[in-house]
Amino acid sequence: MQENSVTAGSSSEIKRRRKLPPPSFTSSKTSESSNNQSSSHQGRKRARPHVDGDWPTHIYISFKFQTKTIELLNKIVAKLAQEDTSKAWHLLTEGNMKDSSLHLSLSRPAFLKTNERDEFIEDLKKSVRGTKLFEMNFSNFSALVNDECTRGFLALEVGKGHSLVVMSKSTIKCKQKERGRMTCRLQIAVA
Repeated sequence: MQENSVTAGSSSEIKRRRKLPPPSFTSSKTSESSNNQSSSHQGRKRARPHVDGDWPTHIYISFKFQTKTIELLNKIVAKLAQEDTSKAWHLLTEGNMKDSSLHLSLSRPAFLKTNERDEFIEDLKKSVRGTKLFEMNFSNFSALVNDECTRGFLALEVGKGHSLVVMSKSTIKCKQKERGRMTCRLQIAVA
């Protein structure tokens, strides 16, 4: 009988020392990102409603322009805002570009399934491994519109530097091909 109580005591002791598993990453992220209200996203509307297990994905590089470049872009946007009185320019004309942080889009948005994320990240890491510095020049301004025609962008198109888009397209192409979205313009949205 003592053996049983010792065994029972050991078993309960082991149970008390066991660590709880970490919370599910998918569950916590899904609940945070499932808000479909446009007021929560600077007035933007989702292209498609949130679906559990689908992860919106976009490959980009964050960077900062020099102050002189930001000043020039602000002048251009202010001039365009005078010519076009729609609300399309309000984010930049209200001074939201003061931090001078923009991003260089290397892909179009795509959706990954939960089970595709890790493999996608590893494939992307492999495709850019060894890329240290790259040069790029801007060729012109373009007005771009999303597929649903619900949002427009003023973009600086990259003239030199397209080798990066080849790497990112090769990684994301299998996901985008399923959805018929293979085109990508290397650009920086400024408005």
